Amino acid sequence: MPDHRTYSLHEHIKKVEIVTTVNALEQVKVSGGSETVKEALEKGLDTKISALVADKNEANNKEGKYQVIKLTTTEPFPQVLNYLAHQSAGIVSKKQVESINTYDVASFDVNKDIPYGDQNTVTEGSKYNNTLYASGPYILLYKNDYEAKFQKNPAYMKGTGHEPNISNVTLRFIKDTDSALAALRSGEVHVNYGVPDTKFDVVKSDSKLSLQTIQSNAVSYLLFNTKNRDVAKSEDLRKAVLYSINQDEILQFYNNNKYKAASTVSPIVQTGNELKADPAKVKEYLDKYRASAK
Repeated sequence: MPDHRTYSLHEHIKKVEIVTTVNALEQVKVSGGSETVKEALEKGLDTKISALVADKNEANNKEGKYQVIKLTTTEPFPQVLNYLAHQSAGIVSKKQVESINTYDVASFDVNKDIPYGDQNTVTEGSKYNNTLYASGPYILLYKNDYEAKFQKNPAYMKGTGHEPNISNVTLRFIKDTDSALAALRSGEVHVNYGVPDTKFDVVKSDSKLSLQTIQSNAVSYLLFNTKNRDVAKSEDLRKAVLYSINQDEILQFYNNNKYKAASTVSPIVQTGNELKADPAKVKEYLDKYRASAK
């Protein structure tokens, strides 16, 4: 889907393979460690890996028969874990997508070609033609500028503890975060999924509300404007800027409701990396940069 905002999300994936021999997992060690890939994959499993299968119908976790997918990237790319967990990286129906996307990708025209998932097809109006396939607990019926309507998926885990208890859900679009919080406090909406970190105390102090928090794989980061600037050419200058950043001060603004990050990889992924402000290193790298710039 060329016009999709995450069309390039997986451009770094060079090859996708199904691993079918246990021996292949035993021959390779994890990066920077001594354990094998098999040992790493077996952590947390109730039953160790006894066989690998290509057919998903032959997989049986209790018997130790698993499927393992191997991704080969175009270059070393640890952020692949983040990208695969991206909210726009869900698995879609190949059959349905190919039945809708009949245009030539090379000459895709955003003004006339309507790909699978185009918001026009689920928006009220003359172009409405909802062709979305759904596998989750709710099905998107339609949306407009004000709200989106969802209906319980009758086929989703029926008879289990995961079956949805609510038949219909309305999602309101409220751009201003303060207005959204006000709507929650007044009872206009029942859930606000995006309460700003700086407003947690407001929710906690309201006896009618309950605050629930979960770790997120989202990462906020700053980018250099590198065009025609020395910071694009000098590693020393970039390091000087890096070690001048005090994340403790940034976290204080958010009442310490965020986690420190060392890269675009989510802090949920324990990389062992940590960025610490260091005035001595700032001076060291600035001096190196100035010396090389003379």
